[in-house]
Amino acid sequence: MIGLLSRIYLALHHFVFRRRKEGAVKFEVRVVSVGNLSMGGTGKTPLVAYLAEKARKRNPMVVLRGYGGRSAGLVSDGRQTVSTFDSAGDEAMLLAQVPGLRVAAGRDRIDLIRRFAGNSGIIFLDDAFQNPSIARDVDLVLIDATLPPERLRVFPGGKFREDVDALLRASAVLLTRSDSVHARSWLSLLRTRFPSLPIFQSVHEFAGLVPFLQSTMLAATTPEQKQRRGSTVGRRTARHNPNIGVGAFCGIGNPQAFYSMLAENGMKVVSTKSFGDHHRYTAPELTKLIQGSLRWITTEKDAVRIRDLDLDPSVLESIWIARLRLRITVGEKSFLKLVLG
Repeated sequence: MIGLLSRIYLALHHFVFRRRKEGAVKFEVRVVSVGNLSMGGTGKTPLVAYLAEKARKRNPMVVLRGYGGRSAGLVSDGRQTVSTFDSAGDEAMLLAQVPGLRVAAGRDRIDLIRRFAGNSGIIFLDDAFQNPSIARDVDLVLIDATLPPERLRVFPGGKFREDVDALLRASAVLLTRSDSVHARSWLSLLRTRFPSLPIFQSVHEFAGLVPFLQSTMLAATTPEQKQRRGSTVGRRTARHNPNIGVGAFCGIGNPQAFYSMLAENGMKVVSTKSFGDHHRYTAPELTKLIQGSLRWITTEKDAVRIRDLDLDPSVLESIWIARLRLRITVGEKSFLKLVLG
């Protein structure tokens, strides 16, 4: 039954895809699509941030759907953030912190580009591999190497939107978390099935911990919050001792990869709590979770979603943010030349 549903889903997807491609809009600027086959969890956001840094002199812009966002529009003009998490979603708000990157979020990406691209010399389409309504110069597909190839199952039987044959229309593949034990299997599969397809590799590196109260994620949106947090924000916080047990929580596409990264970098993770991807946190659930003296580590994307909650300073003091950076490990120069032009 699941197999039949997957075939019906793919047939419908291919029909809609062809209709959208027929009316694709071409812009007189370099357009790069950063997408994936699966439903999230591949590391698109760190990659877009990495590419934006490399293309800073070209006034880059990223246009994304804005998962969970309730309205369309400009999120950042490249100098300051002009939107909120409720309006734009977590990924857009996280990318808005990249210096010089213009960010817009909403359903109609064509309209967003027309309204806000301005003098941008390059546009990144976040999560657009399955939506060809905008013509692009590069279709980059990310594959998370922590998932073994034999577990590739198309929705509703799995977390993939398309099967591997969709890579026939890709410009290149970036294998993320390529330090995984399954990376070799993916490389063998891709090189056998698509011998002419450029394949690059990357890893997500741990870049340290930041106390939430000392991060740029913190927002005090009411006078009461400012008063309650004010006595804590300026307080000096000691560095985390890796020998002390910590908790970890997140609401992302691949939580296990996050927990494994912490353990691999010396964190003694004694408790974990996974929420759904893009989970909207509430103050009561975090207050219930974060009790006692245990410090809890979360991701930068999750931190965006808790920044406006009215949490007691004692709770916020227990939250640390794990910072990540993406590094191309194989073929970086060729990768940047292909993607940025």
